Amino acid sequence: MFALRLCLLIAFCACARAQDSERAALQSPRLAALLAEVDRHDANAIDAFWREIETVHSPLIEDLPGHPDEALFTFLWRADPDEDAINIRLGASFPTRTINDPFSRLGNTSVWFTSYLMPRNARLIYRLRAPQGMQKSTLSRDRFTIEGIRYELFPDPLNPATFPRGSAPAEAQSVATGPAAKENVYLQAKAGVPAGTVHKEEFDSAALQGKRTLTVYTPAGYAAHSPRLPLLLVFDAEAYLDQIAAPTILDNLIAAGKIPPVIAVFVHSAGTRDTDLPPNDRFPAFIVDEVLPHLQQRYRLTADPRKTIACGSSLGGLAAAHLAYRHPQAFGQVISQSGSYWWWREYQTEPGPSAKAGWLIKQIAESKKRPVRFYLEAGLWESAGMIYANRMLASVLRGKGYAVDYHEFIGGHHYAYWQQTFPDALIAVLGK
Repeated sequence: MFALRLCLLIAFCACARAQDSERAALQSPRLAALLAEVDRHDANAIDAFWREIETVHSPLIEDLPGHPDEALFTFLWRADPDEDAINIRLGASFPTRTINDPFSRLGNTSVWFTSYLMPRNARLIYRLRAPQGMQKSTLSRDRFTIEGIRYELFPDPLNPATFPRGSAPAEAQSVATGPAAKENVYLQAKAGVPAGTVHKEEFDSAALQGKRTLTVYTPAGYAAHSPRLPLLLVFDAEAYLDQIAAPTILDNLIAAGKIPPVIAVFVHSAGTRDTDLPPNDRFPAFIVDEVLPHLQQRYRLTADPRKTIACGSSLGGLAAAHLAYRHPQAFGQVISQSGSYWWWREYQTEPGPSAKAGWLIKQIAESKKRPVRFYLEAGLWESAGMIYANRMLASVLRGKGYAVDYHEFIGGHHYAYWQQTFPDALIAVLGK
């Protein structure tokens, strides 16, 4: 009997220590209060909590004492009490999170959670990873394996905020916005703002030995007698049209007088991106020798390279910088959003780190200064190779005497962040 009592006492103490440990590890004030309600045997506490989440949504975003510049983001998952959701994971890219971070269960309830302390002005883009079949609705085509478990990736069912807005669930990313994060005011269509015209053109290229598609934006009020306008040439048309919604941003900036009317040409790259955008000889020739003369004949465009901008993100940013470097007589300004300046020609066959990395940076460093102005930006949550390469390029450009606007934003390598900064980039190169 004594031995049994001793075993029970040890088990009770172990259970108490586990509960104390859980309370100590629990950071969320709301979940701490919920656990206290459960401990008091409040039968309605959990149902009331989930009704609350239907209004405030996931993640919970809370202030913590002693952290005036940060907020606690607590992501939630709802599971039946007898369902093991230990393999639910968060799919996102920000510091402190890893691919193996699991959700934890709140006591013996249906509430599972994972928490991260982040800047109050953070904007998080994420999806949830769940073992295949655990999520009742099939919202995602993305499936992969981690540690032998087959996962699927989908938007947070407890969060209606998505990027892009109104996108199909299979394509959507969930968005969590900190209390100090500000939405750029030029992203959404506004009543009373006249819209420009957008149309597609098929282009048969001799330089590329194939067809390419261009989407051309002309501003509201554009006519054959309009004054000659600046040209904005944008790579990755599919993303800038559908995710960043560049035509809407241009409409708003022009109507607000932040930039002059501009003609924008979006170059599609579906299926050809990996051959078109990395530095090469054929693609710049396609743009300068074929596309520009075609556009000059059909549209009222300036011939002033100071008002001709090459723009892109990631590989597109690299392509924009390379185009202006090769042809400064045609393109005198660059907008590069998280440009892939780590790139070197053999990166696919000779994986890094490599002394050959930063090929374009080296070309610029070893050549005479061109009459080109650069707007560069990169995210603080991007890979070290990405952000350090952008910092290095900005430093090299300044050292060579180039005019450079360099900015770093809180975020990762994603169009949701580039959409927020795209209006600022346009104002920086066109507004002055």
